[in-house]
Amino acid sequence: MGAAAAEHLQPRLPSKPLRRAKPRVIPRLLLPVRVLARGAAIGLNEVRIGVPLPWSVVMLLKSVVAPWALADVALLGRNFEGDEALRAGLADAVVERAALEETAMARLQEFAEKDALAFGATKGWLRSQTVAAMKAHEAETNDVWLDSWFSAPTRERLGQIVAGLTKN
Repeated sequence: MGAAAAEHLQPRLPSKPLRRAKPRVIPRLLLPVRVLARGAAIGLNEVRIGVPLPWSVVMLLKSVVAPWALADVALLGRNFEGDEALRAGLADAVVERAALEETAMARLQEFAEKDALAFGATKGWLRSQTVAAMKAHEAETNDVWLDSWFSAPTRERLGQIVAGLTKN
């Protein structure tokens, strides 16, 4: 691995305060540390609105989420809070909201201080089986996923969800 590739894999601290960022659940699963504020919930809602999870997300879930929680997360779209999110593998720490940014930044700083080459190589090896599984069937499963997103029942459910959001 060249120096440019190693630098690309070096963990970086966010340039903006964490409380302003609103990452979605799927990207959160890829983070080296996932800190959840006490009282906050985390989960996936695709199946609740009638859309299957993409193949790559299913492979990622299987590598991160505890086996006992997979059905609740992936098939039921259930949200998890606090200690249950920890046990399910959706979070690495649960802290009071006031300590969220400080805790996350301190943990990220630990990662940022590591040697880029060692960190990048090890991270790649840790995820190599998951990445291979993600790539293996992604192309052949995309049509099912896209068809469901653009199906009439899904569009109707999304319309109902949006209408419900605008009423509140």
